[in-house]
Amino acid sequence: MLRDRLLRGVWIGLVAAAATAGALVGFGWVRGAPLQPLNTVAHVLVGSRAFYVHDADRLVTSAGLLVHVLSLVIAGMLFSVLAGWLRGAWRWVAAVAFAAAVAAFDFLLLPSRLAPGFETVLTRGEVVMVYAVLAAAIAVAADMTMKHEERGPRSEAI
Repeated sequence: MLRDRLLRGVWIGLVAAAATAGALVGFGWVRGAPLQPLNTVAHVLVGSRAFYVHDADRLVTSAGLLVHVLSLVIAGMLFSVLAGWLRGAWRWVAAVAFAAAVAAFDFLLLPSRLAPGFETVLTRGEVVMVYAVLAAAIAVAADMTMKHEERGPRSEAI
């Protein structure tokens, strides 16, 4: 049971990572530096250099993706364990509350050395949109995993 929820959480986190990375790249695109918001996340591993890399960089972009994906997989697993049993609209409410809690954790509890970093290059409204995308992605991915589970195993036609 816990193992199943954790595996569902990995899927939820991967979907959330893809969606939020897309939002970050989109906001960067508008500024003429598509990868800069995603690169800033790498500051956790590579230091302040990450804030100044606007284009693709082997080390910085890879580190940014790694930190981004791992943190959202952990968040997805946590959501799945805490709220995986919810259904329908309650799951969406939980996803919004969870994304708000993640934002509060990221910006109020974490030291700046471990904060996401993209808030340094995005406007406050854009940061709010990133967390709104996070909430929607978590809810959609959780709905997808539950619908797949309700259908049961697929029978393979020969």
